[in-house]
Amino acid sequence: KNPSKRPLLVVSAGERAAARRLWDADGPGMSVLVNVSTNGAERRWAPVRFAAVAAHIRRRRPNARLIVVGLDRDRRIAEYIAAAGNGRAIVPTLRELIALVKRADMIVSPDTAVCHMASAFRRPLVSLHNLGKEHWQPYDTPGFRVIGQSEDSFDGITERDVTRAIDQVFNELVLRPPFPYGAPLIGASPGLAAG
Repeated sequence: KNPSKRPLLVVSAGERAAARRLWDADGPGMSVLVNVSTNGAERRWAPVRFAAVAAHIRRRRPNARLIVVGLDRDRRIAEYIAAAGNGRAIVPTLRELIALVKRADMIVSPDTAVCHMASAFRRPLVSLHNLGKEHWQPYDTPGFRVIGQSEDSFDGITERDVTRAIDQVFNELVLRPPFPYGAPLIGASPGLAAG
């Protein structure tokens, strides 16, 4: 029984073991998953911006295990972004993706099913959202939402908006896990919002 409004997802022992092997292939460290794929053009963020975020993650957490995931059509984009952060690109199956999210210490993703997977497992999340789509935010999920200035694109979301949210999550993970989704940011830019 799942009394909360969070999604309920089940991961088998074999799927957990496979995800552990994928994460452990890069040695010990914080596991950061970056999802670059979405089915809506209004929720696609420029690869160069994702690459800057991946590089920022590597600078902030040099020992992080960074995995960039995407659909097969976005394989080259995922590889480009992973290279910028000295990480790995993976095109997982749906079940592999769910297991990777379950084991991740932090997820960065546009507003997609990956955000709701993070919610199911209460994994810290930095999610990108279009203006006016706040009602789609994941329920009771630790992390921060970065909200754009348009309903039609993420063009108004800057790398700085996302890296500030990531830094807040990193700080919270170190200082006092777990923390509430959308916890207020002191001096937040217009692109960041409390849950």
